[in-house]
Amino acid sequence: MFHCGDYVAYGSAGVCKIIAIGKIDFADNPKRVYYTLCPPYIIRDTKIYVPVDACNSMRMAITEEEALSCLNELAQVEVQAMCNVKNNLLETHYHKMLATHDLTEYLRLFKELYQRKKICEKAGKKPGQVDVRYQDKVEKLLSEEFAIALHITPGEAKRKLYEAVDPAYAECVGTQDHPSVDRSHG
Repeated sequence: MFHCGDYVAYGSAGVCKIIAIGKIDFADNPKRVYYTLCPPYIIRDTKIYVPVDACNSMRMAITEEEALSCLNELAQVEVQAMCNVKNNLLETHYHKMLATHDLTEYLRLFKELYQRKKICEKAGKKPGQVDVRYQDKVEKLLSEEFAIALHITPGEAKRKLYEAVDPAYAECVGTQDHPSVDRSHG
């Protein structure tokens, strides 16, 4: 069970802070207990309600030690060579990797998409829309979770992730950061 104040990774919402645990008045079942999650990088006051008994796509966010270990090992992560694959098969492959909600799979997808982008660049082409869409998704999920773990901005975390995959790429990554983490929630 998770506790108030814990940072968790929750499905496609990404990293969130648990700000409350309890029953909610507007639920179909007023006796059901929910986690109230708040994504720290969304400016508006967004809350996500997750039933305590149905939170299988929620896990503890990584710690600082785990984040540093992942960054150190990312260059050695093995990825599939997905060359000459049709977009519908790519999309299915990428979707399955994200649907695991597993950090190792997210890192594998991040690196795989980076390598595909480099192959396209060498051929003088732009990455396909499917690659770009999934790169944006996995980049957001990872950079926000690593930002919380390392006490830095998502932009700085993004740079660290790219540097871990390819130190030469560090100069090419943009510096646009997300708003600061609001740590004032309950």
